[in-house]
Amino acid sequence: MLSDAGSFIQEALEHINTSFSSLGRYVLNVIEVR
Repeated sequence: MLSDAGSFIQEALEHINTSFSSLGRYVLNVIEVR
């Protein structure tokens, strides 16, 4: 059960990282337009 939780957390962190990186690119694009 611990290994399942570990893999679940790792997968969630990867989703968060991709979301933040795409969000960061969007914010940078908005700043550059201004």
